[in-house]
Amino acid sequence: MPASVNEIIRELSPAERKKIEDRAAELIAEEMGSRAAVLRVIGEESKRKGTASLSSRQIDRIIKAARAQKRIGRKRRATD
Repeated sequence: MPASVNEIIRELSPAERKKIEDRAAELIAEEMGSRAAVLRVIGEESKRKGTASLSSRQIDRIIKAARAQKRIGRKRRATD
């Protein structure tokens, strides 16, 4: 009995292997398309909110504050 994905793939016929490779390529293309769509929406939203022109320093401060909030939340849950 095959123990790994590679072993399973080796046992497939060339036609079955091609079918799986084609489907994998479709899934990858679909994922890339959905990521692009999400980034487009985020970009449009940031322009609407006026946050599209933040400096690197402003972005770093926002990230630092968000990470600090996350740490505080974890500490609270640990003490509960």
